[in-house]
Amino acid sequence: ICNWNIKLNGMPETKSVTVEPGITKEQMLSLPFDEELARRLALQKTDRNGFSIEPQSFNTTPRPRRGNIVAEVVLETRDRVPVTNTKIHVVSLRDKKIFEASTDYKGLATFMLPNNNKYDIDVADVLNLDYIDFGMSEGVIQTVTIQYEPLNIPQKISGDTILQDLRGIDRASTGKAYYTIRVKDGGGEIAPNQPIYLSEIHGTKIYKAITNNEGLAKFMLPTGKKYMINFPFQKDVDVIDISETIGFFTGAMNITYIPDPKLEHPEKFIPNADKLFLIEFENFITKQIPKPKNKPFSISLIWGNNKVNKNAKEALLEVDFAANPDYDPLKSPPLNVCFVLDRSGSMAGYYRIEKLKIALTKYISQLRPTDMISIVVFESYMSVILPTQKLGSDKLKIAKMIDEIQPGGGTNIYNGLVEGYEQVLHNISPNYTNRLVLLSDGYGQDDVPTTLKKSKEYNARGIDLSAIGVGNDYNYALLKQLATTGGGLMQYVGDSANMDEIFMHEMQSVMNPIAKDVTVDILYNNMIVFKQIYGFPFYKKADNYVSLNLKNVYPGMSKLALVSFDLKNPDESIEKKPVTVRLSYTELKTGKKITDEEKAYLQWNPAVGYQLVYYTEQKRLYCIAVMNQTLKVMAESFDAGDYKKAKDALKKTTEDVKNLYPEAKDKDIKKLLSELENYVSIFKNMPDKKGK
Repeated sequence: ICNWNIKLNGMPETKSVTVEPGITKEQMLSLPFDEELARRLALQKTDRNGFSIEPQSFNTTPRPRRGNIVAEVVLETRDRVPVTNTKIHVVSLRDKKIFEASTDYKGLATFMLPNNNKYDIDVADVLNLDYIDFGMSEGVIQTVTIQYEPLNIPQKISGDTILQDLRGIDRASTGKAYYTIRVKDGGGEIAPNQPIYLSEIHGTKIYKAITNNEGLAKFMLPTGKKYMINFPFQKDVDVIDISETIGFFTGAMNITYIPDPKLEHPEKFIPNADKLFLIEFENFITKQIPKPKNKPFSISLIWGNNKVNKNAKEALLEVDFAANPDYDPLKSPPLNVCFVLDRSGSMAGYYRIEKLKIALTKYISQLRPTDMISIVVFESYMSVILPTQKLGSDKLKIAKMIDEIQPGGGTNIYNGLVEGYEQVLHNISPNYTNRLVLLSDGYGQDDVPTTLKKSKEYNARGIDLSAIGVGNDYNYALLKQLATTGGGLMQYVGDSANMDEIFMHEMQSVMNPIAKDVTVDILYNNMIVFKQIYGFPFYKKADNYVSLNLKNVYPGMSKLALVSFDLKNPDESIEKKPVTVRLSYTELKTGKKITDEEKAYLQWNPAVGYQLVYYTEQKRLYCIAVMNQTLKVMAESFDAGDYKKAKDALKKTTEDVKNLYPEAKDKDIKKLLSELENYVSIFKNMPDKKGK
C-alpha cells in the first residue's frame, strides 16, 4: 500500500490518494488553485533581521482608525478546532516592522494595521503561512483563516544532533514534513535498530532516528530545506528535497544500506602510497604574495627566523613565486573544451554544486565568442545540456542553463566522460586547445580500470583531460590517474568558500599559461645543508644544489615552497654563506629565455635559545607540510611492511606539531592532526613488522 501526495506548485494545500496493490480504479480529485496566491507566496521573504516589534492587544474588534485597517487572523486545525494562545506576527517588509499578537480562546488575533501596504503572516516559528495585501481603503475589517497544526515533539539535543520521539504521531504539522524512510540491508532484508542521520544541506542541524523492527525511521523535518541522508558507515546516500514544500506534507523513501568497509573497519584500509589521499600543500596557502611589476615572473625569499646561533639545528626558508596578473587572452589559441560536471547526490552537500556552478559561470563569462564549449552533466545517467558550439554572445542563456543544474542520484563517471570526449571530437583541430575538464568528487559505481582504459583511447586521439577534485574527501586516486594519463593537471578546489577564485586560477593554468620550461635551482653550502622541500616535487642535481619544476605559470599566479635545512655547527661565518635561488623560464609571449636570482642570508645572534619559525602563517603551513609528509612516510612504510617506522613517524610528528603549535585553532591543522592521531590509534596494536 502506497500513499501519494498531490500538490500544485506554489500552493499550500495538498491532497493524498492511497493505492492498494493489485487493485485498479479511477479516482477524481479537485485541488483549489489560486494563481495570485501562488505568485504572492513565491515573493515572500524569510529575513526578519533588524525588524522592530509593535505588540498589539484588543479584547474586542476595534473600529479602524483613519489610515488603518483592522485584520483578524483566525487559527484552526485541519479539524477546525481553534488554536489558542499562539503568537502571530504580521510583517511589513517595506517598513521592516512586525505587529505581534496572540490568539484568544476562539483562535482569534486582532491587528490594527496601516493601509496601502503588504503583509506576510508568521505563526509561532513558521514563516510566511499566508499574507494580507491592503490598498488605500480605510475603515475595513478583513478576516484571514489559517490552518495550523501545533506540534510539541519530545526531543533530545546533543550539540547539533536532534533525536525526536514521534511515537503516536503519523501526520505532518504546520511547517514540518512527516517523512519516513524504510531501510533494508544489502540482502534485501529489513534493517532494524539502525541509526540514520539527515543533515541540513544549507544548515547546521542533524536529525537522527533509529529504525524500528520494521526497518522504518520517522522524522518531522522543517520544510523549505534539503537534507542529506547518511548512515554511520555510508555517507551522502541520497537527498530529501522539501525546499519548495508548503502546507502539510508527508513523504516516504526506501533505501538500501550497504556499509562502506573503509568506514566500518578503517584499520583494514590504511592507504597504499599510490592511493594516499592528500590535499595538495598549495591549497592551504592564504597569504597575498606581491606581484611583479616590470617582469612576468619573480621570486622572493623569507626566512622563518633569520637570526641563528650555536643552538640552532634547523632553518626554514620560504620561497614565494608570483606572476604578473596582466595578460591578453585574445593571443592564446582558441578553445575546444567540454566541461563534464558531476551532479550526483553527494555534490549537494556543503554548497558544492552551488559554488561550482558560480565558478563555472564566471569562467565561461570571460571566454571569447569564438571559443568552442560544451557542457555535460552526469549522475546515474548522463545528459548534454549544451552541445558543442561557439560560445557566441548569449552568455546569459548559458548561465541560466548552468544555474538550473540540480543534484540528485548516483554517480556514473564513465558515461559522462565518454559523452564529453565525443563533444570535443565534433570540432577537434590541431589549431585549438582540445580538452575535457572533469569536475567531480570522483566517487561512483564505475569500474576504474574500464574508465581509465576508455579515457586513454580518447587521449590518444588528441584530447587532453584535466580533473578538478571537489569536496574534502574526493577520490584522489581515480582523478589523479585520469589527469595523468590525459596529459592534464589534477587540481583541487575542495569545499572552499572562494571556490570561484581557485577554479579560475586552475582553469587559467590549464588553458592559458604564460611561461614554460620553468625551473628553480636552490644552491646551498656545507653549513646550511638541504633537508627537504615542501610544496613541490624536487630532485637533487649535485651535492650543493637541488631543483624543482613548476608545471604551469598563469597570470596572477601565487605559489610558495618551504625549504628545510640542517645547520651543521653554525658560527659567525654563516653570515657570508647565503642560500641562492635561481629561476629560469621561457616567456610564451616573446619566446625569450629569462633568468632571475635571489640570495637569502642568515644573521648570527649569540643570544640563548632559538625558534625555527616566528610568523603564524608560515608556522601553519610548515605544520601542514610536515603532517602531509608524514602521511606519505606512513603509507610507504605500510607498503614495505615496516609498521614500526610508520608508528614512529606518526608519533613524532604528532608531538612536534603540538609543541610547535600548542594553541592551534586552525581548522586545517586540527583536521590533519586528528587524522594523524586516528592512524596512531590504528597502528597501536599492530606488530612492528608485517607477518610478525
